Amino acid sequence: MCEISQNIKRLKTLELELSHVVCTKLHMDEFIKNRTGVSGERESLWQKKGLITINNMRFPGLGKQYQMRELIEKYLADGYTEHPTMYFHRNDKQPEKWKALITDLDQQYPEVAIGLGGSSKSTRAEAINITGYKKYKEALNENRMPIEESRAFSPHQREVNAFKMALSTLIPVDDKVFKPRFDGNSLFDNPIINCTLEKLVEKALVTVSGDKVTLTPIGITLVEAIINTQFSSMST
Repeated sequence: MCEISQNIKRLKTLELELSHVVCTKLHMDEFIKNRTGVSGERESLWQKKGLITINNMRFPGLGKQYQMRELIEKYLADGYTEHPTMYFHRNDKQPEKWKALITDLDQQYPEVAIGLGGSSKSTRAEAINITGYKKYKEALNENRMPIEESRAFSPHQREVNAFKMALSTLIPVDDKVFKPRFDGNSLFDNPIINCTLEKLVEKALVTVSGDKVTLTPIGITLVEAIINTQFSSMST
């Protein structure tokens, strides 16, 4: 824990008075499972099994990364606000606009990705770009879209995706904002969302009060894991 604390202090975020701070986790799974690499031709160093030592630097495991996040929250609590998850903005500044356009429930505009492994998404479908450089270049030379895979979403899954993105903002998800986007359908009437909410409430990860769903402090820390695992078995 002392080592983590020293690393956090070295960031000098507060000393430099940074307006925005973006944090991320190093995914330990293979690229094919998480699609987070720039190229799928070889593993990133942090994706190889076990901790790797390079010039006395060690890539932390997931547990230590969560400890680091807790310290980030502690150091930034007084002067920064987190919105969406892992994006911190100074209280006298606005949050990152481009993330709000994608995640905020009253916006969620389509996202178009250009480049290796990019992910494009709208309410009705998503597409993943080719990750290998040679295949990507071949597709462009042949006037083809460099898309590795694509899929459409069912009406229920569209609602689930919108709810998950809204949850990632850390702002309470308001059914009054949700309904106009989906022909008056309530998020609580969606069987996937409703079933998942029951489990999350039981685990004290969210609270439900009236029309609003709010993450608990633990839920805020684990929101990425909640989004990626608690709905996965029900996705289409």
